[in-house]
Amino acid sequence: MTILADELGQHCTAIEYPLADGRQFYVQTTDSEIRYYVCAAERTGSFISESLSLTDGTYVGYEGTLSSNNRPEGAFTVHMGTADLSSGAADAFRNRSAQAVSYDGDFTAEGRPETATPEYLSKEGQMAYASRQEGKNIYYLAMTAEDGNDAFAPVRMGICNIWE
Repeated sequence: MTILADELGQHCTAIEYPLADGRQFYVQTTDSEIRYYVCAAERTGSFISESLSLTDGTYVGYEGTLSSNNRPEGAFTVHMGTADLSSGAADAFRNRSAQAVSYDGDFTAEGRPETATPEYLSKEGQMAYASRQEGKNIYYLAMTAEDGNDAFAPVRMGICNIWE
């Protein structure tokens, strides 16, 4: 395990740990956020990226595979929710997914979403990239069409080395 930063004056701690499968585990805590991610050093292959805001409990997590051009490829899952911060940061992080909902999508080898975008979103200039079904209702995660090329870059999903 490598402690990358322990800046008490800046209230930041970052840790790196190599995993048996060749990926790296990173965790970074600040006064306002806990970030956790697992990915290959080259930012390819399977990854997990999660963040928990310690100010409002907002939780976002991404899981999938990054292709050699640093874009999602194949199955992609987004977890979103709000964690209960009343018992402290450690407890909130441990239970972060308890109130989360998951959205699933698929991406081409070029990193383009394959989720069908409903007409009402297309008319608003939006592109769906993941969805979830709840009973007869389908809910979509969408982005503007202009954001499509950069929305899933590793840095935007929180997949980067802490020291960068």
